[in-house]
Amino acid sequence: VYDVKTIINTIADADSFTEIKAQFGGAVITGFLHLAGNPVGIIASNCKVLGGAIDIEAGEKLSQFMLLCQQFTIPLLVLCDTPGFMVGP
Repeated sequence: VYDVKTIINTIADADSFTEIKAQFGGAVITGFLHLAGNPVGIIASNCKVLGGAIDIEAGEKLSQFMLLCQQFTIPLLVLCDTPGFMVGP
């Protein structure tokens, strides 16, 4: 298990990462950052929660964030390390 936020902050320009909906759908991290001065949306699996498996809350969080980025023509960077989807009731 590793801290994906450390990886995100390493990739991003200094102090440019802002997480969106940190308290919801914890298996996925979403937010905005700058890469070489350009705005980018980021989606990253969080292996510290459910091993990174995407549950209902994480799926909703992903779809809402992707729609937001699409509406403002913001490119997405995806860091995916997930064992699959959480299936259940």
